[in-house]
Amino acid sequence: MQLLHRVKLFRFLEIAAFLLLQPIYAQDCRRTINVTGTPQVMTSPGWPRHYRNNMDCRWDLNVAPGSRMRIQFTNISTQECCDRVQIFDPGHPFIYTLSGNITDINLQSKAPRLTVRFRTDGSVTSYGFFATVVETVTSQVVPTTTPPPAVSCGYNATATESPQ
Repeated sequence: MQLLHRVKLFRFLEIAAFLLLQPIYAQDCRRTINVTGTPQVMTSPGWPRHYRNNMDCRWDLNVAPGSRMRIQFTNISTQECCDRVQIFDPGHPFIYTLSGNITDINLQSKAPRLTVRFRTDGSVTSYGFFATVVETVTSQVVPTTTPPPAVSCGYNATATESPQ
């Protein structure tokens, strides 16, 4: 009888450890956010704990016609070579790619829609990203003074605002 209790206790502890050590991913990996004048938080699934391997998440951001949006990435922590945050404008195939350890990046949209995509590979994980997004009226748009960093993945590549 005592062996049966030990087995049940071991199984309980095994399940509890799994639940405590695994990030909670109840957040859907594909979302649409209607951006307003009130800052809204966007995070990688599991933030501030590590994200999972082989993720492909997407956030479609929309503001009212005549408005734009500002995204402030307070913290990005990804595997520099292989896990990336990409920002797309529907009118362009690609705007920015961000990866590695970066703090305080501000991006201003040129259109009322953007897509943020977070893709990870199957090896190393990290914390992911924390960002806020807020609507800016076109007449109040001020160019950002924080350019995106150059991104290196073992190739001679630089993040630019235009497709390459």
